[in-house]
Amino acid sequence: MKRLERRPGNGAAIFLNLDMHDYAQLRGSGTLAAGYIDLFDEIFRRDGLTAAVKVRGPRPVAVFRYGGGSTEYLALIRNPEPGGPLLPRPDRITLTFPKAVAITDLLRNLDLGPRRTLDLDLEPTAPILLKLRHPVN
Repeated sequence: MKRLERRPGNGAAIFLNLDMHDYAQLRGSGTLAAGYIDLFDEIFRRDGLTAAVKVRGPRPVAVFRYGGGSTEYLALIRNPEPGGPLLPRPDRITLTFPKAVAITDLLRNLDLGPRRTLDLDLEPTAPILLKLRHPVN
């Protein structure tokens, strides 16, 4: 893989000469696409970019973040391939945060306490809605 960088002003443009022609087919598998995901995690980490939350599981998950400051809301839903089958069983997913956050499951009205990682079962047709409070002392 060849990496070319240009850093004009305050921004950066990075070109990767990387063949990803098979990613569209691998995306739905989760585990097979993990190599690409890990590669981009490494590139971003090297450049000082970190995700506010990382989600790992067997299939793609759509993540929506709302709010700011000391309280955020996180919505997670399955993100199936268009036209793909909707599998009837839940997927076990793991959320990882850069630092511990106080988490409340809003749909179950359940205080999950302060955590840096959290394992949840994501249903095929129901979202997970979480309230996150930063920082945890």
